[in-house]
Amino acid sequence: MDDTTPEHLRTWGKVACINNEGWRHYRENILSKLKGEGYEILEVGTHLDEASETKSEVITTRKTNYQYECSDVANSLDLTDAQLEELEKKQSRTREERHSLRKGKLKKRYATDEIEPELVAKDDDGWYPQIQLHYFMTLGHIYLTGRDRRVASKMTETGGGKVFKPDFNSRMLSSSVECLLLLEIEQFLDPNREFTDKNLKQWYEKISTPIPRAQIKAILGVSINPERDTPIAVAQRLLKKLGLRLTYLGRLGSREERQRIYKMVSLNPDGRQAIFERWLARDEKMYLDDSVSTMSINIS
Repeated sequence: MDDTTPEHLRTWGKVACINNEGWRHYRENILSKLKGEGYEILEVGTHLDEASETKSEVITTRKTNYQYECSDVANSLDLTDAQLEELEKKQSRTREERHSLRKGKLKKRYATDEIEPELVAKDDDGWYPQIQLHYFMTLGHIYLTGRDRRVASKMTETGGGKVFKPDFNSRMLSSSVECLLLLEIEQFLDPNREFTDKNLKQWYEKISTPIPRAQIKAILGVSINPERDTPIAVAQRLLKKLGLRLTYLGRLGSREERQRIYKMVSLNPDGRQAIFERWLARDEKMYLDDSVSTMSINIS
């Protein structure tokens, strides 16, 4: 700009310079204005230790309160099936009633009369759908169809003959189990097998084509990106659906052909096998009861 520049442009330029200067020293300008209005400015650095200590106390308190909550559920009053059904219908419940209702549901869910605080915490952490999928993929597979049939019947009855399709699909386990079996996930559950980068790559190439990837995403909710994912990462991601993972054992082979070795060290890392045995006994009994009922109807 020079003397020939119109006054309004010179004025605009001066204002722009002042504004830009203000942005360059934004922090100092804001603090200066706050001081001018009477605010007391405290340096954050002097309070970092105190803030860190407060955060640590909050986390500790939260964990302690949650442990108490889990213990309260585990130690709550045991109710009969009739009492639980009545409590389920109540619109408003006391804290003790909520604990007893939760305990009753856990006893049925895990087929046990003993509820420990640890079980309450694991259930909150999403343990049940993982071990349920593991059970019906292996030990309880022959009872999977019957299980889905009963769930579908109950949903239809509750909905007056109608069901919300997304809810219905999410409750059916057959598609998820069969998808995992088609992906040959069961091979990773063999404690006597070891897996190398090479054979994991061969398995991965079979499941990473566009069509299977889309189906895996739709059924299991697991995404696979061939450009970014490694075979072991995908295997671990799928095994996580069962609450399991392969353990890295080390490297074997010559320097030119060293291979990472992985293995399923334990199929019972969290005590699930005891629950599987109870579920199996329950499902066998239900199957026999259904068979007897069917025979009685046919005889009649």
